[in-house]
Amino acid sequence: LLFTFCPVGAAAGATVSLPDILYKAMDGGQYAVPPAQEVAQAEELFLDLLQGKGDTRAAWQDLGWVYEERTINGRQAVLLQEQENQKTGRGFYVFFKDGQDHALMVPHGFKDLRTNTIGAYFLAEGQFRCGAFNTRPRWIKEGDKKINQDLAREKQSYFIAFTKAFARYARQGTIFQIHGFARQKRISVNGVIADLILSAGHENPHDDVPILAGCLGRVLRGAAKVYPHDIKELGATVNISGKVLRAMNYEGFIHVEMVRPIREALSQDQQLREKYLECIANLE
Repeated sequence: LLFTFCPVGAAAGATVSLPDILYKAMDGGQYAVPPAQEVAQAEELFLDLLQGKGDTRAAWQDLGWVYEERTINGRQAVLLQEQENQKTGRGFYVFFKDGQDHALMVPHGFKDLRTNTIGAYFLAEGQFRCGAFNTRPRWIKEGDKKINQDLAREKQSYFIAFTKAFARYARQGTIFQIHGFARQKRISVNGVIADLILSAGHENPHDDVPILAGCLGRVLRGAAKVYPHDIKELGATVNISGKVLRAMNYEGFIHVEMVRPIREALSQDQQLREKYLECIANLE
């Protein structure tokens, strides 16, 4: 990846790749549900980061996190990853000091191929205020048993803390989740021909969903379908972030599913990503 991430105060030329940091954060560890009290504390610390309140470094370190200040393409940011000996799949997070009231979430980086790369590019090249990535797979197999550890469905997680904190910080903001889907697994005609499926996680999507679908369909030259108007599949109705936001009367949730060819193109084509990001930026 071409963009660079410099430690704050580092000498010129001291750069490191965000994907390298992310993939290191994703390596090793064993998933465990964090205690409710810890999740509640994380929510307040996330909110403090968004509001720029005080120095939270020590509090994060006490919870087992590595807190790093970096400059990402000229923008000041804080990166949070789990300490090496305390990896339990709590995620990886990036908070900028500035940006639009947009948050980016990538819950299935292990299984939805290229979404991690796209997410890293989007954070570096766009104007997102913050981003969240999973650091353990959504599920693993132990013998014949499938063990669920999906942060898009887990009710007690740092992803939920991140979701709530951002909704409290930016009541009129937007939380985007990017995912991948396979046409061959769809059960409807529109599902088979869709390149993108957008939803708000419920039956009455707000105006930004069809607006974004129209823009993405044009710039990506693909078939963008909106749940439930054009398609009855992949509506994110069981997505836990969407449920939490609805309970908070927060309307700015947009769930985007993309087929693999679209994901491959976005991971390789900067101009295409720029057009995608323009569609998002123009929602405000």
